[in-house]
Amino acid sequence: MDFKVTKEFVEAYEKLDNATAGLVDEAIRRLREEHQAGWARQGRVASETGGAWILEIRAIDADITLYWDYADENFLLLLLLVRPA
Repeated sequence: MDFKVTKEFVEAYEKLDNATAGLVDEAIRRLREEHQAGWARQGRVASETGGAWILEIRAIDADITLYWDYADENFLLLLLLVRPA
């Protein structure tokens, strides 16, 4: 499944070092392939469209949360939140 990112995603992603960006890239690749899987849907939260999900990504120097929802039937919408550890 394709994805779209928010402006905030781009702003956060551009600040990541290469190793941390690699962790985010891997999470996105896996999510695109397995967005219907239980592991991807275990962190459900409320959204404007009724429900969305969060994935925690473990990094050494930051707490990273990937927030995702279905933009429509063809796209995942992604927001990236990064907090220094």
